[in-house]
Amino acid sequence: MKRISLIVAALLFGTAVSRGADALEWHVATSNPPGALYHLIWKGSKDQDLQAIVRYPAHYSVPMHQHSYDETLYVLRGRIKVRTESSEQVLRSGDSIVLPAGQSHAIDVIGWRRADAIISLFQSEDGVFPTLDGLFGG
Repeated sequence: MKRISLIVAALLFGTAVSRGADALEWHVATSNPPGALYHLIWKGSKDQDLQAIVRYPAHYSVPMHQHSYDETLYVLRGRIKVRTESSEQVLRSGDSIVLPAGQSHAIDVIGWRRADAIISLFQSEDGVFPTLDGLFGG
């Protein structure tokens, strides 16, 4: 269910990114190192429940960290290397990864171009990502 909801969100909002990203309302991502911007897609009732398009500049890095909630990263544009304590994986446009709560990880933008991604952060009692009805108040 998480993957389906994320893919649908990527299809819905990926079009906005590719056609008119400059028209979106971009904010400075203060929880990350300087340089990243985000556009909020959805905000849940808990502080950590959200989905956003994040724009990382070329050569951007987020050092090793972890969360108390699951994180899903879906790459819209560019290449992002995701490192964990035991592995690393390069994600390209259309690739995604789910990082479970407590999993230490870092990200690095690879290459000379920026990378855009949809980030989903979610924590719930039943571990299920909200349906589209839940996302849009239906």
